[in-house]
Amino acid sequence: MSEPEREPETRELAVRRIVVALDASLRSLAALEAAADLAATWHAELVGLFVEDAELLRLASTPSAIRFLYPSGNEAPLTALFLESELHALAEQARRELAAAARRAGVRWSFRTVRGNVAAEVLLAAAEADLLTLGGGGWSIARRLGLGSTARAAIAGVRSSLLLVQSRVAPAPAVLAVYDRSADSARACRFAARLAAASSCRLTVFLSSPSGRIEREMEREMVRLIAPKRILLRFRWIASGDRKEFLHAVRSERGGMLVISNQSPLLDEDLVERLLRETDHPLLLFGERPRAVLLTPSEEEEES
Repeated sequence: MSEPEREPETRELAVRRIVVALDASLRSLAALEAAADLAATWHAELVGLFVEDAELLRLASTPSAIRFLYPSGNEAPLTALFLESELHALAEQARRELAAAARRAGVRWSFRTVRGNVAAEVLLAAAEADLLTLGGGGWSIARRLGLGSTARAAIAGVRSSLLLVQSRVAPAPAVLAVYDRSADSARACRFAARLAAASSCRLTVFLSSPSGRIEREMEREMVRLIAPKRILLRFRWIASGDRKEFLHAVRSERGGMLVISNQSPLLDEDLVERLLRETDHPLLLFGERPRAVLLTPSEEEEES
């Protein structure tokens, strides 16, 4: 396969709006910190989204709904009024966390609260953003230590870039990327190179070839693709489509965001879940932004 044609960096690397889904959990706060760092790198607007779960509110309106009191474990009625009060308190906490993170990063921010289906509202917000950021566990407890329902919906439905974060991101020695000679992987690698340059760290590229053996021409392609970025570049070779080898290689790296095209043949839901569960790498699934759609009118909106 021939080397992919180089496209204008200004178009493919433009990140103007980053949406971060917030629910005041530790994972969503970790996602917020990562999103704020990226917003600072691209001078982008940081948009916080809190969704009041309409289905949960509907269930709270049923006569059989109960809640358990902590630490006694006693039961008490769960009413829609009580749940609304709790959700409003969580939204306010999320707004304060967003404001603080944006202030530390020196970026513009806004916050919105909407009511509806959580996954649907998050996907709707993502449609007019360049990057959606989520806590890797999502908004549910569908599977212990696994992907939440919103994260699963985002992986399947978001065509723009998606960042999944499991825990707070510590400074890392490298940004990681994957190159398989496709145009999509080339764009993802240039995005990763920009991140590495902004963080003054190394770019480690996993080069995917049919045999997994060194192909010097692919290495030269990568050097040309990221020029003129002045960063330390390191290569690791993996066999095309070998998810087990790829996961092992990523696990052996010491931290750093992993950037991979959302069109990569390596990706499937199981691999994404294992990457988040078995490594400490934030996972950025790089994609192109679709045509914008209008957001559902918010019930509450605040701007800095």
